[in-house]
Amino acid sequence: MLKKTLLVAILIASISLGFSCGDSAPTTTSNALLSSYDLRYRVIDAYPNYFWCDPDFYPIGSPGGELANALAQFDAIKGDDQEFSSIINRIGLDRKSDYTPEEKLLVYRQHKLLTDVMLDFESTNNGFIFVIRVGESQGQKITGTISNTGKISVTKTETSFNTCPICLSKGTLIDTPYGAVAVEQLTPGDLIWTLGENGEKVASPIIKTKATPAPSSFELLRITLADGRSVTASPGHPAVDGRLLGNLQPEDLLDGSGVVSIQRVGYEGRTYDILPAGTSGAYWANGILLGSTIVDPDCGC
Repeated sequence: MLKKTLLVAILIASISLGFSCGDSAPTTTSNALLSSYDLRYRVIDAYPNYFWCDPDFYPIGSPGGELANALAQFDAIKGDDQEFSSIINRIGLDRKSDYTPEEKLLVYRQHKLLTDVMLDFESTNNGFIFVIRVGESQGQKITGTISNTGKISVTKTETSFNTCPICLSKGTLIDTPYGAVAVEQLTPGDLIWTLGENGEKVASPIIKTKATPAPSSFELLRITLADGRSVTASPGHPAVDGRLLGNLQPEDLLDGSGVVSIQRVGYEGRTYDILPAGTSGAYWANGILLGSTIVDPDCGC
């Protein structure tokens, strides 16, 4: 709901450029060269059902709240003159020496739109190659080009499972009967240790794996326990008892040991998760018993 509310607020604050969506490419009426941020807006407006993960609301609320983050980051956003110019032109703000908290929040929301939508840009001689994901869950990945004047041409449309990452970092070691194996190397059918119906440790085959691209500016949590074990995962990843890692506090118990440190760390690439056969969905990640975010074979993490 929060994600949809923010989307509505952004759309109300934005100036519609009247682009079409789908595979049809919008046209431009000017040959003026546009900044990379203006071009990002062109692609986003061409595909209004763009997929994104709002870092202030997903998978758990930001500790300081969206407004606090807007106020804290405003000077840095304003310091990028090209981005700031694109934003204030879009939402109709004048350039001035000071802005109200409400105006800073509008600017911050546009900044998130430019940086957190699942949109990749690769520079070319005459513009950019872009890849944008649209739709949630069973959506699409659209590849195309946009010229420096804003003309969009679609080169490929593929089906794509689009979901916000709530999984493990690459390199997390999963306990198996054959030793610890990095989570990204596991495949369906591989045996791992899980919990049986009576809480006993049993070997069970993996029935589902998932790798999810992380959006830009995505952060994971590195949780360290008193006995030295640590794991790096998204705040929305569950412990075996269902608690979200992002809701843990120092001194809380996790797999029998107290939490001594919780650090937010930047992360790029993909996050990973697995689902073993059985009723618990549990496995040991870096020696810490966790739950799976995959609830059944037809649901992604």
